[in-house]
Amino acid sequence: MAGLASGADASYIPEEKFGIRELTKDMDIIASKMEKGNIFRGVILMNEKANKNYDLSFLTRMYTEEGKNHFTVRDNVLGHTQQGGTPSPYDRSVATKMAAKTVTWLVEQLNHFASMDGTVHAETPGSATLLGMRYAKYVFQPIEELAKETDFEKRVPTYNLWWMKIRSIMNVLAQHDSTYENEAVDLTTLNLG
Repeated sequence: MAGLASGADASYIPEEKFGIRELTKDMDIIASKMEKGNIFRGVILMNEKANKNYDLSFLTRMYTEEGKNHFTVRDNVLGHTQQGGTPSPYDRSVATKMAAKTVTWLVEQLNHFASMDGTVHAETPGSATLLGMRYAKYVFQPIEELAKETDFEKRVPTYNLWWMKIRSIMNVLAQHDSTYENEAVDLTTLNLG
């Protein structure tokens, strides 16, 4: 998604394997577009866990060496930039909504699971949950369920990797030799209610 949103010329993610051929091809495409005057900058995005051998340091050195007659290279680790900072009005609004939902949920849980003597009986999966967004709604989901459907190594869900289906659009827009596959969405599989 970030590759498409930023107009990246290439993006590398752990879900999609790549090697030196793909890296070289992407670099050649950028150099060619710059030589023709089609673009004056290139953007490459790389997830920090995309490949343990072809990491940011390798990519920067390769692009610097091979592109020295075509372009200069600068790298930036966005993860460092994205952490912290002053919350925007939107951030504050989301935080307020989530806090209100959490307090309401906690009160409901205490009313349901607490005994008159103050003992709390929280033995069901629904008593250990995380609040998050699901299909554009805030939902408390049991941790037990989340553990079953999460790839903790890649930090993504194990189901419905919808963003993988639109990666071809990024390549078309970045002028790679690509085609867009038209895909139908099965609305019966979405839980929109």
